[in-house]
Amino acid sequence: MREHPVGTARLAMHKLELIFLSVRKFGSSESHGAMLDFELTGMVVFRLIFWAAIGLCLVGVVWGWRGMRADGVVFLLLVGR
Repeated sequence: MREHPVGTARLAMHKLELIFLSVRKFGSSESHGAMLDFELTGMVVFRLIFWAAIGLCLVGVVWGWRGMRADGVVFLLLVGR
């Protein structure tokens, strides 16, 4: 990291983009037709639920909802790790 800070920052941003935003499939063969549509739909639904959970945890932590503060912090720490 000390030797190549710009490259490290680029790779970190690429990793965050893959984790939080990408709906493409990586690491296995490409699907076609109905299977591709099914996989894309599943990834979109997963991302929506994932972002909703992150948003609810942030709101719960910031506004101090009863019982949500500790659970929300733990969830956000696990997601951020």
